[in-house]
Amino acid sequence: MAHLQIGEIYARQGRYDDALAEFERSLAQRERAGKEVGVRIARGMIAGTLRAKGETDRALEMQL
Repeated sequence: MAHLQIGEIYARQGRYDDALAEFERSLAQRERAGKEVGVRIARGMIAGTLRAKGETDRALEMQL
């Protein structure tokens, strides 16, 4: 299963730290592959998870 999918499962379970780890792995993979759309998606998933954790400043930073 892909990192984004695993991260989504963790996020739905409220396991935000685990979700972030998976989303960050996905981001790194997509950056290495040069997949710009995938990079934006992964960054959005990271930002959403940070917001769920109450880390709104980090979330905003991630999306700028």
